[in-house]
Amino acid sequence: MSESRLPRNTRRSTGLCTNALRRRLLVGVGSLATTPLWPSFASAATADPLELALRARLAQDGVGFAAASVGPDGLKLHTVGVMRRGEPTSVDANTLFELGSMTKAFVALLFADGLLKRRYAAEEPVESFLPDGLRLRDKAGLPIRMIDLATHRSGLPRMPGNLSPREMDDPYPGYSEARMFQFLREWKPVDGRGERFEYSNFGYGLLSIVLSRQLGLSFDEALNRHVLIPLKLEDMRLNRPLPTTDDLAVVGAALGASLALAPRLASPHDAERRRALAWRFDAMAGAVGLIGSITSVGRFVEAALGRFDHPLREAFAMCLQYRTEGEHPLHPFGFGWELSTIVAADGSRRTLFNQDGATAGFSTSMWIEPARQRGGVVLSNAFIETRSLALKALDPVLSEEDFNLMVLPADALSRLVGSYSRDIRYALDVRLRDGRLWMQETAQQEFELLPMAPRHFVSRYSALEFVFGDGDKPQTLRVLNGNKDLVFKRQ
Repeated sequence: MSESRLPRNTRRSTGLCTNALRRRLLVGVGSLATTPLWPSFASAATADPLELALRARLAQDGVGFAAASVGPDGLKLHTVGVMRRGEPTSVDANTLFELGSMTKAFVALLFADGLLKRRYAAEEPVESFLPDGLRLRDKAGLPIRMIDLATHRSGLPRMPGNLSPREMDDPYPGYSEARMFQFLREWKPVDGRGERFEYSNFGYGLLSIVLSRQLGLSFDEALNRHVLIPLKLEDMRLNRPLPTTDDLAVVGAALGASLALAPRLASPHDAERRRALAWRFDAMAGAVGLIGSITSVGRFVEAALGRFDHPLREAFAMCLQYRTEGEHPLHPFGFGWELSTIVAADGSRRTLFNQDGATAGFSTSMWIEPARQRGGVVLSNAFIETRSLALKALDPVLSEEDFNLMVLPADALSRLVGSYSRDIRYALDVRLRDGRLWMQETAQQEFELLPMAPRHFVSRYSALEFVFGDGDKPQTLRVLNGNKDLVFKRQ
């Protein structure tokens, strides 16, 4: 299983507009919205909202959860459920989880630290660190740079193309540096560097290799020396397969280390709470390979918020800057973090940063809000949605419905209300309710339109854009999907 087949734990896992939806749009029929997949939970004045949410999800589809919330009262940890379904061992603060793409926030920190210490430059060509004269160029022949990897704008695919179908359920343990470099030799770029955002596990796996080569260390040593040890994250490590060598001492040491960790490592489960595969990582470890406990991930969140002294403050600040647009206008990217904006009805703004992850049997989500010194993390040993839970860990009053870019007055929105159609079978009805604009496609579920500008809107659950025409009462509505443009006329 690859991360492209994950549940809607992260927008990058499934994309914002499914291929089926795109096909329906292009022929002029089908739903423009998707069903919201974030559950909501009732809270009680006498109980912790996060604890209630974790237990509700545990009854619904969870096996075990470990969560951390950082706020005015400091760091609080929550653990519920068990390490393996059907067995009594409870999850605790030292239980180890596969962290999946949360790993990218750590690799980005290593990258930023090296930039600040002038070990390399952001514009430095990746091919400078590749073996045997291997070149890595875009479609125009320009060298792909380190910053292109760090911002998912290299043009490299989400997953390498030289994985076999039988590997997709456990894609990483046999994917070596040699296979990575072979893929690069055969890869044919279709974009210019920096031209297009495409979330790439392969790109971050390559970035980790490039960083280790530049530092003259194995990636494990580089991450330990420059990130994990300075932040005192003692129980974090890359989850490697056993070495394939005839050296019995090397194999014995690796086996001993693996056996020592085994009692603390939670078992993976799929979305139906059945036992799943535990993943191990070779060359792609920098994309998805870390394991760790909620104690360490909670400390990482505190470090990102600057709540204790450490040498990586400036590197965190570099990572938490806007760098590029993402797959959706509401969610641009820094280095290793997605940005989200919340706009209240009074126009006040809150900026949150997020990184999610998932493997075959684990799901994770991490949020921070530096301006308010808040953070939230949820780790799960089942392949389920955790993003809403982690947002609740950051601030119980927030939900995904709060994400926005601006607030428009009701009188401006009322001018857009009406029915727009292409033919008698296919109409888009635009309505105003409670000061917010809603759209319903013929015989489909209603969804909210979020303003990017007074006449330019997006959907929360898709990459579609909606542009109303000029005039006091616009006569046209354009629906944009990439380079496709459908025009609807007011009825």
